[in-house]
Amino acid sequence: MSQEQVSDDFDWVAAQAKCTASEMFGRLRTRVKEDVQRRNGMFNRKDGWKFEFHEADQFEASRAGSGV
Repeated sequence: MSQEQVSDDFDWVAAQAKCTASEMFGRLRTRVKEDVQRRNGMFNRKDGWKFEFHEADQFEASRAGSGV
């Protein structure tokens, strides 16, 4: 984990108020979706796998395809 410099006037109260389970779940969902898109966009993959992302109230990332 990197140690970032935080300014002396950083609003810790507001930052902590934004740090909810719902907010963290939303960030996780976004990152997983981006990872799936990036992985599926890679060229010259010889493993034959494709990944899928499904979402509603929850989300799921899964491997699809037969592989090689």
